[in-house]
Amino acid sequence: MSSWFADASVLLARENGDDEQHDAACRLLSGQATLLTLDIAFYEVSNVAARAWHDSEAAHRLRGLVDALAEGGGLVRVEKRLSATRLGLPSARALRCTTPPTSPGPWPPACVW
Repeated sequence: MSSWFADASVLLARENGDDEQHDAACRLLSGQATLLTLDIAFYEVSNVAARAWHDSEAAHRLRGLVDALAEGGGLVRVEKRLSATRLGLPSARALRCTTPPTSPGPWPPACVW
């Protein structure tokens, strides 16, 4: 089974029904693949929901989504080794970036382990 990396933009698109990538984000996050995100997603999604959207309930739901990913083992901690190699990740043999096959229209590349 593949693992997909979902950054904060994917999590936010799932929450925001007006986002052009909302449907694709919903499909990706409700699929059978293992989902991963960075620990900084807690801050990123809460910050956007609370400060930009002025929606504390959305911030709470988004934190719950990140919590669910963490409980499933999908929270990747940003550490010195990861941050030092972040520019080399797309070229790493174990990681390839692709567009999810079920997404309509343009979608930012997603990384598959």
